[in-house]
Amino acid sequence: MVVKTQVVTVYLQSAFLGHATANIVKTEILKFLDESGLPHSSVLHFSMDGPAVNLSFLKLINEQFAKEDDVLPLVFIGTCSLHPVHTAVRKGVESLPFDFDVFVNDLFVWFKPSSARRFDYADVQRDELIEDVGQFFLRPVASRWLSMEPVCRRIIDQYAALKKYFLSELPKHEKTMISSTKSHTICKGQSGI
Repeated sequence: MVVKTQVVTVYLQSAFLGHATANIVKTEILKFLDESGLPHSSVLHFSMDGPAVNLSFLKLINEQFAKEDDVLPLVFIGTCSLHPVHTAVRKGVESLPFDFDVFVNDLFVWFKPSSARRFDYADVQRDELIEDVGQFFLRPVASRWLSMEPVCRRIIDQYAALKKYFLSELPKHEKTMISSTKSHTICKGQSGI
């Protein structure tokens, strides 16, 4: 098992139980955790649909966990964690001093259709000693916020090269393109980060 130093939301498995009472759900969940080698002390929350059975299940699973050493009660953020987590991520993005969704999309679109831009940027990557020269930017999908982490990591890892490319090198090579909306948005986004 890989140990993470952050809170991770992960889909593990689905089970089709037919007429599932809270007791059946509890038994199946405990069986799955034990067979998968997942310690009960690492579980923070269960996300689910159908609140009537689920609230009873949460009560039963917390009663079970209370009998075990070093296992805390579950964090209750409602029966479905997806919506509160999604809302928290969106609110965080909205609090940035620039339009993050537009920035990451414009960055992707800037390089995608132009081999000349990718070539010029690869030179800047080499100058900045980036290990993964030639790695460009991933396609962002705003509605799939979990996929934004690799998009952001790539931007963060290459931030010095991006700043140099857009603020120093690009004006030398593409004088007509520097006035484009995308390049302005990207430059504004970089100064806002």
